Amino acid sequence: MKARNIVIIIFIYFIILFLFPQENAGAEEALSLKAAVGEAKGSNPEIVAAKRTYEAVKARVPQELAPDDPMLEYSYDEMRAGVEGLMGKPMRSYAISQTIPFPTKLILRSRIASKDARISYEGYREKERDVISRTKSAWLDLWAIEKIIDITKESQALLEQFASSAAARYSLGKTSQQDALKAQVELAKIKNSLITLVQRREIAQARLNILLNRDPRSGIIIEKDLKKQEIAAPLDELSNKAKELRPQLRAFRYAVEKGKAQYLLAWNEFLPDLSGRYEQMIVNGRGDKWAGMLGVSVPIWFWEKQSFGVAQMKKELDMFKAEYKTMENMALFEVKEAYAKVEARKKLVEQFETSFIPQAEQALKASLIGYEANQIDFLNLLDSQRMLLDIKIDYYDTLVELEMAKAELEKAVGIDL
Repeated sequence: MKARNIVIIIFIYFIILFLFPQENAGAEEALSLKAAVGEAKGSNPEIVAAKRTYEAVKARVPQELAPDDPMLEYSYDEMRAGVEGLMGKPMRSYAISQTIPFPTKLILRSRIASKDARISYEGYREKERDVISRTKSAWLDLWAIEKIIDITKESQALLEQFASSAAARYSLGKTSQQDALKAQVELAKIKNSLITLVQRREIAQARLNILLNRDPRSGIIIEKDLKKQEIAAPLDELSNKAKELRPQLRAFRYAVEKGKAQYLLAWNEFLPDLSGRYEQMIVNGRGDKWAGMLGVSVPIWFWEKQSFGVAQMKKELDMFKAEYKTMENMALFEVKEAYAKVEARKKLVEQFETSFIPQAEQALKASLIGYEANQIDFLNLLDSQRMLLDIKIDYYDTLVELEMAKAELEKAVGIDL
């Protein structure tokens, strides 16, 4: 009987587990920065659109190698039915004709289309780098807000202890009512700050969700730990990498190569295009009559057409070269600017970790001891607590600015560092 009861209890237990699963069984996994970047690369609509644009442009390359479609013709001529030799029968004919540009023109047009495809591909990669940078910025912004909310709640708990202590000391006549009221005012300020921070978190979550192609209204949990990345490469090395690997610069280099191919094609427009035609005639039911034609175009209006085409392509080539040089200078400036931000923020973070925060924590401890010993007033204690909170908030803001500057540097160089 006991064994039967145990079996029934176990059965009921499993039924309960099936119908009411534990809350943590389906808990959402925390999103790391690396995972967020990977998800954005795979599903962000801007990246997908840029990739499809590249694939569409690439599909034009083989089309440019092919000449125009040939023309098939069929003619039925009853007007000449009474002509001698036709015996009152209409004449029918089948013909095929083809126009072929000079072969070098087809090759150059295909080369131009190929450069367009390379430009589009580098544009797709530049868009990918831009989205990665924005995703990192959004993730880091959300991470900083979460940290600030945590330390603000810690400060709230500390203030509640101060308020309780002030209230107890006031009841014993050891302090004034003003101290107790000041503690309540500081608590109200903290609660207001938390309301604003929660609102900022909602906005930051929506911003990150959009970049990940998720529903902007959904919540998102991110990892608490921030894995810092170190950039040890010197500025000159990063500048050289940017000139070689930055997708935007590579796109402009391909634009210069495209301009050269267009310039050569303009010169090739002086060369004639070829055309041919073959016709098979059927007379009195016999198809032994045929005609053929070969022709070439004659660019007799070259001084008004081809020569101006050459001049136009030369100007466009010079424009591409000038734009490339401008973009190269801008890219190098962006690398230097981001690098300077990284170095400056790195020094500030070190100062916060080794100096500002430890000193503020020691000042708060000293103020707390002094307040308990009636050596300082309550206002000084609140100032010490407020200073520590402000310094920690500044620390997390600076830490995020450092990581964002690294993301900007990666975008400026064009690769992961």
